[in-house]
Amino acid sequence: MRNLFLLMIFNNILFAAKAQQIFLTSVFNNSLEISYLACQKDKILLLTEKCKHLYYLDEAGNIIGEQSIDKGYIKNKEVEIEGAAWLKNGLLITNEKVGEILYLNFSVGTVSKVDANYDMSSDTGSQGMEGIAIDSTRRLCYVLKEKSDHNESMIRVFSILEGQGAPRLQFVKNVRIRLLNNEWRFADAFYNTADDQLYFLETKKRGYRVVKVKSSDLEKATGENLVNPILHKDLSGLINPFEQKKFNTNIEGLALKDGSIYMVSDNATTSTCSSSILGKGKTLLIKVPF
Repeated sequence: MRNLFLLMIFNNILFAAKAQQIFLTSVFNNSLEISYLACQKDKILLLTEKCKHLYYLDEAGNIIGEQSIDKGYIKNKEVEIEGAAWLKNGLLITNEKVGEILYLNFSVGTVSKVDANYDMSSDTGSQGMEGIAIDSTRRLCYVLKEKSDHNESMIRVFSILEGQGAPRLQFVKNVRIRLLNNEWRFADAFYNTADDQLYFLETKKRGYRVVKVKSSDLEKATGENLVNPILHKDLSGLINPFEQKKFNTNIEGLALKDGSIYMVSDNATTSTCSSSILGKGKTLLIKVPF
């Protein structure tokens, strides 16, 4: 019995060393359905999927600002925001509701539709656009499908061009990317400048993996290739214990910063914006060593 007690203490210490929870206010117990997370200098940004609301947090998890993005092209429209990526003074955003890319321009404070030169209207639902990542050096944009058929997903690659008030995207190619098996799906993408690799959040029920692909491998890939991601970390054992603490563990957002991987969960309960309704578990925000 004593040995079991010591083992439990050791496991708790080990868990605490590997996963640091960023404690959120009770606001995030409501059904906010956070779908995107970004780390900018000393701020953390969280974006809701359907309520079109952006939260700014400090590194301790306190709300230091917030704003509605219900404006411009998406004013009074239903959306399903699944991913976003920083580009200059704004965010490129995936709207899975209808399969389109949006641009939130912080300078002028509005949202516009991006001319993407490619029909993504079928990138919705269970095969929708779950993530977007930007390689600013190569001026490339990667749009990630959640999954396709035959245990695989798809990355749509675009060149980023200048546009009037918003960037334009010029289609380059589609790259097929392997899932572990058909139980898994991709939930987000992040381009890491430090090692020139794309990182993907791959999830299933009670399963959470971070996998990666070299940008050079994506450059070389053709429509005939099936790119195989490399496992970076399996985080299932770190995330699952939070279920017992009444947190929702449907991880939807991924970001890398200063040697840490940040992740956030989606705690929605309905198919429409329901920010005032108690969520299906509390929103979970954690970081683990890279």
